[in-house]
Amino acid sequence: MTRREPDPRDLRPRGAGGSNRQVLRIPALGKNWAQPVCEGVAEQQLRADIGHFPGTEEPGQIGDFALAGHRSGVATPAFEGIDRIKTGPTITVTTGNRIAYTNTVTKITNVAPTKTDVIAQVPGRPHAAPTGAKLTLITCWPATGRSRRAVVEADLASSHEGTG
Repeated sequence: MTRREPDPRDLRPRGAGGSNRQVLRIPALGKNWAQPVCEGVAEQQLRADIGHFPGTEEPGQIGDFALAGHRSGVATPAFEGIDRIKTGPTITVTTGNRIAYTNTVTKITNVAPTKTDVIAQVPGRPHAAPTGAKLTLITCWPATGRSRRAVVEADLASSHEGTG
């Protein structure tokens, strides 16, 4: 699926998803795959964009920057191809002030929908103190069901200022 390349300078309120905050890039989902990230994970946000779980960290901060998205059931599901993500490749988040945070995928799991500790400061360990910056992606599993959740974890590898 080809997505419009969002410009991180254009992170202003738009449509149903609300205010765009960052741009997520996942090369494993396509060479030019990019998707805006909005604040919140209510149906309003997830029907339009990828949503940032309120209460989790921002990109590059110590702790977990947790995101959710649909993989089916909407016109253009953000995480439709999540099965193509493997451990090792990178995922980049670019902020509105053009700082790009590159994260390396370290773990892919499949959990019950009730296992909410996957968005803890240290995913899966809700009482542990974080020592590094993480990125967590969450979506439904299987693609057409809701019985499980696919969880992709990535560790911050680098950050740099750029053009987006």
